[in-house]
Amino acid sequence: IDLNCTGEEDRVWNCSYNGTVDYYTCPSNHDASIICQVTGIEPVECQTGNARLVGGTEEYEGRVEVCINNNWGSVCRYSWNTNENKVLCKQLGHQELGAQYFSSNTYGQGSGPILMGYLYCTGSENSLFECSRNVFSVVSGVCANHYNDVGVKCEEVCKNGTIRLESGGLETHGRVEVCVNGTWGTVCSDFWDNNDASVVCRQLGYSPYGAISTTGYFTNNIWPFHIVDINCTGEEDNIFDCTHNEMENYMCLWSHDASIVCHDMNIAEGDCEDGDIRLVNGDTQYEGRLEICINNAWGTICRSTTWHNRWTTIDSNVACRQLGHMELGNNYKIVLNTVISQSFRPLYSHMPLP
Repeated sequence: IDLNCTGEEDRVWNCSYNGTVDYYTCPSNHDASIICQVTGIEPVECQTGNARLVGGTEEYEGRVEVCINNNWGSVCRYSWNTNENKVLCKQLGHQELGAQYFSSNTYGQGSGPILMGYLYCTGSENSLFECSRNVFSVVSGVCANHYNDVGVKCEEVCKNGTIRLESGGLETHGRVEVCVNGTWGTVCSDFWDNNDASVVCRQLGYSPYGAISTTGYFTNNIWPFHIVDINCTGEEDNIFDCTHNEMENYMCLWSHDASIVCHDMNIAEGDCEDGDIRLVNGDTQYEGRLEICINNAWGTICRSTTWHNRWTTIDSNVACRQLGHMELGNNYKIVLNTVISQSFRPLYSHMPLP
């Protein structure tokens, strides 16, 4: 009982210990057990409790490896989830939120021992070694081979005041995310309008004209809301120059993440007001390509071909009535690659006209 080895001894009997068997009752379920590694593994310079990411192109991504007893080893992905992501990325000095985890196909399989498997973190721990785990899961079963090595991509700490668009598929549109205190967060769309969208597009290097504010398209439930009641005039160069209320007790639904659609810098300011429409490049004033003004920019309208959202005679009636023409007897044509149809202006989705 009370064995005290230094780790350099060749035999356990060479270690010091207290002979207190007769005076100390040790429960039978406290029998000591170990996991040994194959011969030929050399010690390395690391401390038990260290963690690292290996095989990624950036320092915040790669195969997860931990150090136990002067040796690096991989971690099995079974039971790994967002809680383990949070703890690992926090331990490595990256953002706690927004991390992704992958199988060994992403960052390659390890070649050393497998040192951890079936981790059960709560997310509040500061190290993977503080999480409970099934120690012997790496001896046999699904965690006993490197095919199940876990890889993680953390979010690196962002620079305060930066801004980005996410999940839109194109660089010009997506969910608006802002960096506050080194962490990404979203903007509540409950008070979101085209003036706010103009500022964000300008800040990102796009045209402020034709910028469209949207909500409910590119939502997620990962990041906190950093800005709630934003009130831009549309002339600011930075969203953080806009006035906004903290509204700490305001409950903004996660599905209300603010998002935008921006356009290239070659989109100039149009002499028009929101909701104005016009016909362009027709032979008479009664015909032409239909354009609509949104946020001080003229743009075309997409003629969707889906049955529930395609342009119909009803839409033509409304447009002709708004332009002061007869709403009956009109016609619309899908004319492609002609002078009438071609335009270098923004393309707006088919929408109900005012």
